[in-house]
Amino acid sequence: MQNHPLTPMTDANIVRVLSAQTQSRVGLIRYDTIIQGIEAIRQQIAEFRDLDVRMAVTDTTSNRDLLTLGESVSDLKLVTGGSGLALGLRPDTVNAASNLAFSIPIGKRAILAGSCSKATLAQIEHAKAEYPSFQLRPFDLHHDFTGVLNKALCWAREHLSQNETILIYSSGNPVEVSVAQTQLGLQHASELVEQALSTLAWHLVEEGVRQLIVAGGETSGSVVNALKVRALRIGKEIEPGIPWTLGLGGSHPVALALKSGNFGATNFLTRAWNTLS
Repeated sequence: MQNHPLTPMTDANIVRVLSAQTQSRVGLIRYDTIIQGIEAIRQQIAEFRDLDVRMAVTDTTSNRDLLTLGESVSDLKLVTGGSGLALGLRPDTVNAASNLAFSIPIGKRAILAGSCSKATLAQIEHAKAEYPSFQLRPFDLHHDFTGVLNKALCWAREHLSQNETILIYSSGNPVEVSVAQTQLGLQHASELVEQALSTLAWHLVEEGVRQLIVAGGETSGSVVNALKVRALRIGKEIEPGIPWTLGLGGSHPVALALKSGNFGATNFLTRAWNTLS
């Protein structure tokens, strides 16, 4: 995360990181409090309220901690965090309908990757050995955006017509990313990539893609907006924190696997399809 092109993580203290993003006070529920159990956590939350601490970062090391934490906060009106927190939420606090299997859209498969995290870079290299791939480069997009997109689409149509899973990525190593940002500007370089990937996502769906993996937080947001997805129905979990979902509200039903850059094992982009059954 220290090399993230938009939000580099240069401070390991999450309390300080979150404090810089809000005017509210941020507290920490330490591990030595969590191991004391549910009542100790609730007492800490009550003390935070008295101190006008409106947000809390929690320090957990195992699924057992998550189970304890989930039960401790199950009576709160709003809880947000990693998917592991849901392990401990009471069944009546979780929308059971969200876990129902959905009818899997049948169609072609594609992968779009915009993340430059170490995990995604390794996943791309692994996937390139299995699937045809096409790289989008910020400099090329800057000089001939439309031409590059047309070339990518022609390439995609050729491979999709043979029922191949395709990989289109803009991810690069930290040196490549730094050079592009320095010469093109951070904002412009990022916008070029996100616009290209989101535009391609729309065209790919129009070409019959119905199963789509998207790697990268910003990329996922851009793709969801381009497809006019208004809600996601949660399906089977691929890996902790990464489920298959069904995009609702767009012109076509699409199975979407949206993942943050650093999530997933090295073979994630090739193995994720196995969960669609």
